[in-house]
Amino acid sequence: MVAIRILPTAYYLRAVSAYRSVSEVDKDEGDTRKAENYLLQVIQKFSGTDYALDASVKLNAIKNQRAAKELVTGKFYHYRREFLAALTRYQNVVNDFPDRLTSKRRCIGSLRST
Repeated sequence: MVAIRILPTAYYLRAVSAYRSVSEVDKDEGDTRKAENYLLQVIQKFSGTDYALDASVKLNAIKNQRAAKELVTGKFYHYRREFLAALTRYQNVVNDFPDRLTSKRRCIGSLRST
């Protein structure tokens, strides 16, 4: 019975540990995806708990971070006048992160600054 009560805590701690390992935008994408999956597990298995609420906040931060990484990479290619590569990254932001309005605005701003 004790194992059942500590199960949410164990899932949450695993997710938080993975989340803390991806605190920088230029980190490995594999680590970011692992943290994202662990956070999703907490949200799905323990919905309605404080753990799920905190996991959803952290998941939102990860999505913002991934969108920012795509934008930074797109701007890099744009600066180097490699427009097809830049456009591909900007399209990734729009397609993969449709709920990130500020990311879309930044993409449009980057394209207009040419």
